[in-house]
Amino acid sequence: MNWLKKHYEAWLLLRAAKILNRNVERSPVINRRDNNYLFEAEFELRAIAKRIKSEYTEA
Repeated sequence: MNWLKKHYEAWLLLRAAKILNRNVERSPVINRRDNNYLFEAEFELRAIAKRIKSEYTEA
């Protein structure tokens, strides 16, 4: 059950990253600073999901 929970949480984070990436690509009205922040947030969410899946064995 713990394995399933970890992978589900990682999947949710990856979905959020995908939504952020789509919004960054499609958003011509957002300012550059916020656009850059969203772009960076996507990579941070992907990194968190990877650490959750690996049970934080990769530092």
